[in-house]
Amino acid sequence: MQNKEKKLTFKRMSDDEVRSLLLVMTKLFEECVDKCFNHSFYIAYNEYCEIHYAINQDMEMLIKRITTRYKHPYSLGLFIGWKRNEKFIPTPWLFSYVYGCLGKIKAAIQINEKASYLYLYGRDIFASSIMKIYEPIKEGNYVAVLDYEGEIIGVGLLLKSPLKAEGNEVVVKNVFDMGWFLRRGG
Repeated sequence: MQNKEKKLTFKRMSDDEVRSLLLVMTKLFEECVDKCFNHSFYIAYNEYCEIHYAINQDMEMLIKRITTRYKHPYSLGLFIGWKRNEKFIPTPWLFSYVYGCLGKIKAAIQINEKASYLYLYGRDIFASSIMKIYEPIKEGNYVAVLDYEGEIIGVGLLLKSPLKAEGNEVVVKNVFDMGWFLRRGG
């Protein structure tokens, strides 16, 4: 059986798509993040996925040169998220970038040491594992997951406010964790 490579097609996002994306990010952080992005936004897609990137001008010129020579890059720029069921899912790198720009952590939870290790193996987060909450967090929104030392180790979906949950009740569903690179991606 022949192994066919699934090449990504890159397209620059329209102004409407960029506005929509920035609105999603503004709602997530409850702060305007437009100032953080002096970038062009691109979508990389094939029949299986749609991945979003932010790239600077130099990178944009390089991409044009590469793609006009029939080369197909695997990735480009800052990987900010992907779409699943028409919903934008942010990456740990987007959270990290925005934190650097804003100078503060927002929309995140910090978990204890044991939970940090379990999370890196794909486990969800219990209410009892949460050490600190960085507002704003809302049920149904994505949050950055910080380990016990404050490093971003993934992104989760907040199922229930930790303030309303008890002990071993799952409050954050693991959406993406950095352990994925060791288990499957790297």
